[in-house]
Amino acid sequence: MNQKEIYKNDLLVLPKWESYLLQNSGLPGPRANLTLLYVAAELGNEEIFRSFLDFQVEDDHHGDSPDEFIVMCGVVGLGKLLAQGKEEYWVQLKRYASDSRWRIRESVAMALQIYGEYNMERLLSEMAIWSVERLLEQRAAVAAICEPKLLKDARYGEKLFIILNQTTSSLLIEDNRKEDGFLVLKKALAYCWSVAIAAYPDQGKNAFQPWLNYENKDIRWVLKENLTKNRLQKLDSIWVERCKDKIE
Repeated sequence: MNQKEIYKNDLLVLPKWESYLLQNSGLPGPRANLTLLYVAAELGNEEIFRSFLDFQVEDDHHGDSPDEFIVMCGVVGLGKLLAQGKEEYWVQLKRYASDSRWRIRESVAMALQIYGEYNMERLLSEMAIWSVERLLEQRAAVAAICEPKLLKDARYGEKLFIILNQTTSSLLIEDNRKEDGFLVLKKALAYCWSVAIAAYPDQGKNAFQPWLNYENKDIRWVLKENLTKNRLQKLDSIWVERCKDKIE
């Protein structure tokens, strides 16, 4: 029996999950227990997720409190509820995308990906809206859709690169380049482009190449970071070197 099955069996016999989740959260530590997180989202229901979201979390500026893991499970569970047709949770999930706690923001992307496995077309349409709103919401959008397991259908390429172009453009117009939302979006774009290009090479290269003409230092940093990714080297190392030559 693997660890995932152990977690499932344990949770199924427990009347309350909070103590078990706290004990096995992996926090404090560098990495939360994502296996348990997804099991809780898989087995939980609306009542459980709502109670998780209301869980009292101790003040923790580093995001390492086990208490925060409970809220993470609730946020990821919202993706399941959306997939069940409970559209009212879009608003709440979007609010969590701008949460001050980075682990909660990561949980939003996970929730969106759960929904994307159910309805990628709708996810892309919703993320197109998020891509023109606040920077942290933009970050959630690109982090959610630039996931290899979701990018299997050729139909998704056009909308995907519209969103990436829109969010990349935000780096040009933001005045406060030390603001948290700007830095977080920039870091996400530093890998998201490579994921998207690997999934849709022709469309991706065509969308990426115009950005090589920009002198903006933040844009150039994003491009350089993507060009270092092994997935692009494996895809077309000659193209990668040509791109690097243009921005060196």
